[in-house]
Amino acid sequence: MEDALTDSGMNMAVGSPLFDGQDFNPYRNPLWRTLRLKYVTRMSKGDMITRTPTLNEHFETWLREQIQHWRQMTNDSVTLDPKAMQTQLFRGAVVDILPGDVQSKLADVPGLDTMLHDQWAETLKHFFKAHQETEKALDKQGTEVTRKLAQASFDQLKQLKGMGVVKSGLEDSDEVRSHGPV
Repeated sequence: MEDALTDSGMNMAVGSPLFDGQDFNPYRNPLWRTLRLKYVTRMSKGDMITRTPTLNEHFETWLREQIQHWRQMTNDSVTLDPKAMQTQLFRGAVVDILPGDVQSKLADVPGLDTMLHDQWAETLKHFFKAHQETEKALDKQGTEVTRKLAQASFDQLKQLKGMGVVKSGLEDSDEVRSHGPV
């Protein structure tokens, strides 16, 4: 602590209680700067992104949340200079957390690393939105296939019952009639 106070210009307060009542405002920023230099925060780019975007989420909202989180952690803007190291780290972390098909499509985009922030964000949004639509279509298709399989099984069971192969009373029970057809 004595080293931090001395390096920030508060050496008269080191080891002496006479300067305890001295105004701290002129020394606040130099002390913070000294502490940041002495005690560097160890961060990995994977820890900087809070979470993966969900399929039902607006990509712009998610990206804005990540930019705000990154800015709070680093005290640096990632939207100004596309060639700055912080911006490159942020962009790499965002792309790394996106789904694999989005990452592969982004790998084919020329100049993605040097685009201005708005262009970069629009490019990511475009590919993520395409991914969302594909996933929703696949989910809808899976639901439809499941429904058709259930209906076919039910029709086959009715046919077997009509032929006398199945004589279970389960289909005629009050419980089954109250729930309706499958």
